[in-house]
Amino acid sequence: MKAAVENLEQAAVQQQCRSLRLPAVADQCAPLADVAAKQRQTYLRYLEALLAAELEEREHNTITRLVAADLTRKPIHISSRSTRAMTQYLFSSLNHLPAIFGTAHFDCLAFN
Repeated sequence: MKAAVENLEQAAVQQQCRSLRLPAVADQCAPLADVAAKQRQTYLRYLEALLAAELEEREHNTITRLVAADLTRKPIHISSRSTRAMTQYLFSSLNHLPAIFGTAHFDCLAFN
């Protein structure tokens, strides 16, 4: 009976974590709870371990997503026809953009 209640509680916590978009917490809550109980850790230590697992997974996913996006970025080729049109554009109007943009966003331009 106790195992059935624990399984029900674990399923409820996992469902709530998925609703909150906390997949690592959902996956790690039961194993880390067992470790915490065996090691007699505090509730806060258990919570810290869960949140650390979530942060680690998010950082990993962010790096993976950024690397994949960078690998798929293709240069934009600008023909001489569109270059003539670009000479009429007032690029000084872009001075208000923050410096964070820098030139990194424009390194994919290639003029023919």
